[in-house]
Amino acid sequence: TAAALVFVVIVRSWWIAWEPDWINTPMWQFLLILVQLTCLFLAAKAVLPDDSEATEVDLNAHYWSQNRFVWGSLIGMIVAFAAASIFLRIGDLDSLRQWSLQFGWELPIYCIPLVVLIVSQRSIVHRLIVPAMLIAWLILNGADVMRYG
Repeated sequence: TAAALVFVVIVRSWWIAWEPDWINTPMWQFLLILVQLTCLFLAAKAVLPDDSEATEVDLNAHYWSQNRFVWGSLIGMIVAFAAASIFLRIGDLDSLRQWSLQFGWELPIYCIPLVVLIVSQRSIVHRLIVPAMLIAWLILNGADVMRYG
């Protein structure tokens, strides 16, 4: 489920990269986008084991050894994206207000469950939150993608 969530986040980030706000960006915004993509790469790299020589891989053990890194990387990606979006609109208060109303609420919606996953290492918490986040991400972002389609 964690791998599916990271995959959906990658697809959504790719989709966002083609929006008009992200074309011909200034250097500071490019650097924030680079931070976002680096965090996303690190999450994708850590979510599944990379041991191709092993005859048997314990996915459960791998998850528990890497989950904090994966969730922390996703928080970094979300915060970098929000920072780039905010800094892009910093000179235009109406645009900033509109962005805050339209997307600002997503920052705590996405980050609070990730913080809970980092803090709590109880299996039941992860078994409930990770699938719920995957479904929420698909619903919230899928509706946004369908508007463009």
